[in-house]
Amino acid sequence: MFGQDELIFRKKGNDFELFKTWCEIFPSLIFNPLYDWTKLELKQYFDTEAEPNSKNAKAIWEQLNGTIANKKLSPRSILMQSGVEVLCTSDDPTDSLDYHLKLRDEGGFETRILPTFRLDKLFYKENFNELKSWLKLLEAVTNRNISNLNDLKDGLIERHQFFHDCGCRMSDHGLEKISYIQCSDTDAEKLLVSILNEKQLTQDEMDQLNSFVLVFLIGLNHSKKWTTLLHLGAIRNNNGVAYQRFGLDNGTDSVGDFTHAKGINKLLDHLENNDTLHKLVLFNLNPADNYLFSSIMGNFYGKGIINKV
Repeated sequence: MFGQDELIFRKKGNDFELFKTWCEIFPSLIFNPLYDWTKLELKQYFDTEAEPNSKNAKAIWEQLNGTIANKKLSPRSILMQSGVEVLCTSDDPTDSLDYHLKLRDEGGFETRILPTFRLDKLFYKENFNELKSWLKLLEAVTNRNISNLNDLKDGLIERHQFFHDCGCRMSDHGLEKISYIQCSDTDAEKLLVSILNEKQLTQDEMDQLNSFVLVFLIGLNHSKKWTTLLHLGAIRNNNGVAYQRFGLDNGTDSVGDFTHAKGINKLLDHLENNDTLHKLVLFNLNPADNYLFSSIMGNFYGKGIINKV
C-alpha cells in the first residue's frame, strides 16, 4: 500500500509505529474515500482538523490519546454517540459467536450487535482443497461427518438455527456473478461427492452446484424470514504473491466486468415460482451495471409489493 510492506499493517505490538505509517500514507489518499472518512472521524470524535502526515504523527498520536482519556472514549461510547441502533458483523457459519453470546448475556448495551451468516467459502470455485478445508470446520462444529448432500444440508440447517438463536436475521453472499443452472438433489449429490473425492468439476458443473447451494440457503432464509444480501461484481484476490503471503481477503480485490442479466433473472424467476423470493437485496459493485440491476428489480413484484428485490 503506497510503497509500504503489508506486513507493517499485520504486526502486533507497536501501535504507534502502525499509526505513524498511516500518517505517512495519509496525504496520498486524497480523492480516496479513506481520506474523507479519516477527516470526518478526527473532527467528530477527536475535535481536531489536523492533517496527518509524517511530521505531526507523534503530536496527533498524543492528542488523540489525550482525547480518549478525557472523554473516556470506547468502541461502545462511539457507537452510541453516532446513534447506531444496530450493528451487524460478518461471520462464517462455523464461527462460535462467543462475543455475541457474551454481549447478549451481559445486556444493558443500547446498540444491538447481531451476527450475519456469511457463507462465501461454501461456494465452489476451482480449488476443491479450500472447500474441503471449510467442510472440515463444519464437521467439527456440528460434530458430524459430511460425506453426502444430506449431511451438508443438516449441518447448514443446524448452524443456520444457531445463528438465528443468536439474533441473526441476514445472510450475506459475495459472488463474482450468478450463473444460474437448475440443479436437482440427485445432481447436487453427485457433484458434491466428486469434490469430496477430489475430482475437478467443469465450469457448468461448478455453476450448477453453486446454484443449488444458493437456492437452498435462500430457502432457509425464507423459512426464518431473514433478508438475503447478494454482493455481486468483484474480482477477488487478484495478486497471486499477496495471496501466497496472506491468504484470502488480502486487500487485492477490484471491480469486475461480468455479464449478470440472464443469471440473476433466472435465479429470481426460480425463487418466484417456488414462492421463496422474499427480502432479497442486490448489491452491485460496478457502476456501469446500475441500470441493468435497476431493470432487474422491476421484474419481480406482487400484490401490495412494488418490488420483491
